[in-house]
Amino acid sequence: MPDRRSSKGGTPGNVGDKSKKAKDEAMGTALRTVYHDAVSEPVPDEMLDLLRKLG
Repeated sequence: MPDRRSSKGGTPGNVGDKSKKAKDEAMGTALRTVYHDAVSEPVPDEMLDLLRKLG
């Protein structure tokens, strides 16, 4: 009897692959959102003053 988990063509083995891909895409979207939000934050004046003193 063939092992259905490793078969191609819509058998139960592919369901896990689709679920993993969907989770990976959701994680990627979440990480990009967090990164974008962090990069978009303004630099505090105190930090800018310290950087000016170093430069």
